[in-house]
Amino acid sequence: MLFILVITIGLFVWGKFTPDIVALISMISLYLTGILTASETLSGFSNPTVIMIAALFIIGEGIAQTGWTAMAGKKFVEWAGKSIPKLLVIVSLGAGVLSGFVSNTGTVATL
Repeated sequence: MLFILVITIGLFVWGKFTPDIVALISMISLYLTGILTASETLSGFSNPTVIMIAALFIIGEGIAQTGWTAMAGKKFVEWAGKSIPKLLVIVSLGAGVLSGFVSNTGTVATL
């Protein structure tokens, strides 16, 4: 198990593979070595937050392809001018409003 942990950390640090691929390789390795059972290996996918984040990726890509995110980003920069603190306040307020409707983990993942 320590070997798999060291390899996983090394792959994360190396950066050759995306984090999702590294996590998937690690998960499969733990299953194939018998450290985790099949139900333990897949149990994380039943978490509502994981399902919500996966759905947000799909929705987010759709919104990005429509150009809405670029338009919203330009509007935020327009409101903030050249002031980074103002932009930070705008994004923080948006996160605050968003967290009122979805889980905090989902809000952080979305930002």
